[in-house]
Amino acid sequence: MLGFEEKYKEYLEIKSSKVSDLLWSIIFIIITFFFCVQYDLFEEIIQSTRAYEKYEIDEILFLFFISGFVALFYSLRRYKEMSILQIKFHNLSSDLEIELQNEIKKSNKTLQNLNNELDKKVKIAVEKSLEQDKIVNQQNKMALMGEMIESIAHQWRQPLSTITVCASSLKLEKELNILDDKSFSSSIDSIMNSSEYLSETINDFKNFYATDKIKKLFYLSDCINDSLKLLSVRIKEYNIKVILNLNKIELLGYKNELIHVFINIINNSIDELVKYDYKRIIFIDSFRYDEHIIIYIKDNAGGVKEEIKDRIFDSHVTSKDDKGTGIGLYMCKNILKNSFSGIIKVNNISFSYENVEYKGAEFEVSLNKSIKF
Repeated sequence: MLGFEEKYKEYLEIKSSKVSDLLWSIIFIIITFFFCVQYDLFEEIIQSTRAYEKYEIDEILFLFFISGFVALFYSLRRYKEMSILQIKFHNLSSDLEIELQNEIKKSNKTLQNLNNELDKKVKIAVEKSLEQDKIVNQQNKMALMGEMIESIAHQWRQPLSTITVCASSLKLEKELNILDDKSFSSSIDSIMNSSEYLSETINDFKNFYATDKIKKLFYLSDCINDSLKLLSVRIKEYNIKVILNLNKIELLGYKNELIHVFINIINNSIDELVKYDYKRIIFIDSFRYDEHIIIYIKDNAGGVKEEIKDRIFDSHVTSKDDKGTGIGLYMCKNILKNSFSGIIKVNNISFSYENVEYKGAEFEVSLNKSIKF
């Protein structure tokens, strides 16, 4: 661009010179006119020319004569300069066009390199984010697995105790020769029922951790009931009342992932409810609204702390002080977004139940695009 600046300066100098010459020509004409008027030079010139001219000329014609002479001189001088200026401008525009094309090529090449570099960085960042999500998901599943194992241990105590008592009773009665068919049949039935219960518990646990990623039809109410079944030991242990108001809604999607979401939310409510001695309640409502399925899960545990409420679904944000990992609700948000095109949010609300006023947290889960009408 330096060549263009030099040529442009040259053009400005020629233009300035042109204007300067024009001004000097006008000044020359005016001075000449007034000089002639002042010293009667027009009369002298006219008197001296009458002897040679057939026609008279007056002062105006003589002024035109002088002006024409100056204009002719000025035009001839400027014609040459304008021709030179036109050639220079033609060359300047050609050079400028070539220089601009070169600059555009350089800019495009630089921009392409930046785009390629940005694409690489974005790809690396996305891969790292996906890997981090996998790690967080695994951590959350491991935490839930520990809770499920503890739940299974509680659920198995009574049936295992029943099996032990029945088996011991059969052995003792056999040794004492007092075992009759009725007692034998009753004990065997108790053992079979307890074994079926143990098997059912194992199947529930296995189904929850199945990695089948095939979309299937299922009822939302079944999904919620399965979640409560897996948490039944904790719910009974802490004497929590669960009130359901579920509409019959059929979904197409990943049932286990939605169970994962409900277990995390309900577990959070249980963890907060155990801090209080009053009546503990969890409400679960579901209904269809336009093209969305809405699920409300609320408790009467006082609500979420305001300082973390807006960040409760971020990674490693927890309301459980040092006891929580802060990944449960974060995984809920990701599962709902990626598998159900859904969202989750929380609000602190006040409500009345059985003429008693309560405060608590209300989680709203909204699902769409996977609805089966």
